Amino acid sequence: MQLEDYTDDRGLTQPGLKSQYKNHVTVTETNLLEKTDWMYVRQKERDISVPLDVVSNRTAIANEADRVRGVIDKATSEEEVISAFQSASWPEDN
Repeated sequence: MQLEDYTDDRGLTQPGLKSQYKNHVTVTETNLLEKTDWMYVRQKERDISVPLDVVSNRTAIANEADRVRGVIDKATSEEEVISAFQSASWPEDN
């Protein structure tokens, strides 16, 4: 499997291993953040503040996703990509 995105014989861009794993990180990040998205809707609609621990947790989730994607970007082998993905340490739910 190629690490970087590539163009196939038909001229279509195919995702490399790095893109595939970064997409998995983004899906995980989105799934974790979705659990508290409703609090931001409530804040907007009813002016009820989002608890600070939720804000901190969401920041930690985004920071971890950014960190893992950055490590994947720097990887130079399939093993490094997989190791970077497995290194994710997602914050616990509040």
